[in-house]
Amino acid sequence: SFKEKPRYFGSKIEKTKKLSKVKVRQISKILESKLSSSEIDNVIIYGHKMADLDAVGAALGVASIAQSFGKEVFIQNVTFDNTTTEAIKSTLTKEEKALFIRPSKAESESHSKTIVVIVDTAEINRIENPEALFKVIP
Repeated sequence: SFKEKPRYFGSKIEKTKKLSKVKVRQISKILESKLSSSEIDNVIIYGHKMADLDAVGAALGVASIAQSFGKEVFIQNVTFDNTTTEAIKSTLTKEEKALFIRPSKAESESHSKTIVVIVDTAEINRIENPEALFKVIP
C-alpha cells in the first residue's frame, strides 16, 4: 500500500541466497497477512524481462496463492525465452494465459489497494515495467 516502503526478501543481488526455515516462515506470514487484508484488492506479480521457466513458475505459484485469498491477480510479463514461450503455448490453460498482462494494463491496475510481488529477480530495473511500481510505492 502507499503507507509502506517496499520490503525485500531474500537476496538483493543476483547471487542466490539460502533462506532459513525461520525466514521463509516469516515471509510467508507477512504475505498471508497482506493477502488476508481487506485493504488489498489485487495482486500484480512481476517476473524479469525475457522470463524463463522458473520466473513463470514462481509467478504462477504466487498467483495461485493470491487467488486462494480471493484477490484479483495479474502477471505482468510479456517477454519470454523460447523454451518458456513454447511451454506457455502448450501447457497453460486459457485462464492461466489470461493472467499475463501488458505493462499498460499493469499501470492501470496499480493503485493503493495493490500489492506487488516480484519473483525471480532482486533488481527492479530487470522487470518489464518498473514505472508501475511507483503507483504503489510511496
